[in-house]
Amino acid sequence: MDCRCLSPDLADPLIAGLLEAGLAIKDELELGLAVKGTGEVLTAKAGGDGLLFAVGPMGLGSLPDIDLVPEIVTQAYSAAALVATSAPVHGPPEKRFVNRQVSSPEGVV
Repeated sequence: MDCRCLSPDLADPLIAGLLEAGLAIKDELELGLAVKGTGEVLTAKAGGDGLLFAVGPMGLGSLPDIDLVPEIVTQAYSAAALVATSAPVHGPPEKRFVNRQVSSPEGVV
């Protein structure tokens, strides 16, 4: 990832793929991805699903001051707290979170 506090390149193949798949949406200003204050990426469906986070300038249009170090640190802590409080379960990696559907090549697990 580019950490120069610039808006992300939304045409980058990784980001473009997320947008095309509906796993992320652009913010209103099209400066980056639409994110919540915790860094949770908003999806084409209603809100985020808690599976993808974008910390820092990746969410520049949603959070205007997110190119400043104190705000990035605060967002990183918020994202970490959200991930840490998810309900983990034992088992293979694709089934580690309760009440969350994860797509796999075989379908939804």
